[in-house]
Amino acid sequence: MAKLRRKLMKQVEAIDKAVSNPKEKEAVLDAVQEMIKIFTLNVVELAERQTEIEEEVDEIRDFIISVEDEMMNLLMENMSAECPYCGEEIKVELNEDGELVDFECPECHNMIEVEKLIKSSVCDGNCESCGMHDELDDDSDDFDDDFED
Repeated sequence: MAKLRRKLMKQVEAIDKAVSNPKEKEAVLDAVQEMIKIFTLNVVELAERQTEIEEEVDEIRDFIISVEDEMMNLLMENMSAECPYCGEEIKVELNEDGELVDFECPECHNMIEVEKLIKSSVCDGNCESCGMHDELDDDSDDFDDDFED
């Protein structure tokens, strides 16, 4: 701000030197002073509006986060899968970081890998695009190799 003030004072001094008629000098300096007032009021108004917009953005961000949290909670309340070992319906839960992690089936106590659980709940065996068939093909080749010996 001090830098701006120095620059403005230099301009006022330049006007003072350039205009010799006292009435003209006074009129010019009054006009410059009025322009500075208008400029200052507009800058203050813009700063206030920027503050209001930042507050609105924060409110919107908070709202989006709360909606996201609510949606995740609803999703997790209703998320369940079938244990691939015993067929028990299992409620799938997130860890404290909000991530799906491998867990133990409460019924048969086998460890369930979330990746396989998700793949098995997505694939019904009637497709060729999920990537599970490649794994099945690999396993079946090993099985066939065992019996060829």
